[in-house]
Amino acid sequence: VLDTARLKPLWTVQQCSNLGFAYARKETLAEASSILRDGVNTYPDSMPLAQKLADVLTQMGNKDEAGQVLAIAQRR
Repeated sequence: VLDTARLKPLWTVQQCSNLGFAYARKETLAEASSILRDGVNTYPDSMPLAQKLADVLTQMGNKDEAGQVLAIAQRR
């Protein structure tokens, strides 16, 4: 997760969320995490995106990274 937000967004928060959720439902978790990670980097104040990313990372077995994502998001 970046410390500074992306200057020009590729998608809206809702689009990131929907696309990440769709990939997660298809069990393509690597793709879901990539989309959600980009969303969190673009919209660092979006707790829903951070929570979805943490959920996907947990499903991938990356519980420590999921905890770090949530901790960073809560500090913002």
